[in-house]
Amino acid sequence: MFNLGAPFTFFVLYTVVWIAGYFLWAVKSEK
Repeated sequence: MFNLGAPFTFFVLYTVVWIAGYFLWAVKSEK
């Protein structure tokens, strides 16, 4: 199931989740 692209995919998913969480936090801060 795992391959050489797994680490890169995990990094991309982690980055997307981090950005999404930061964006939601920023929106709540505005209100």
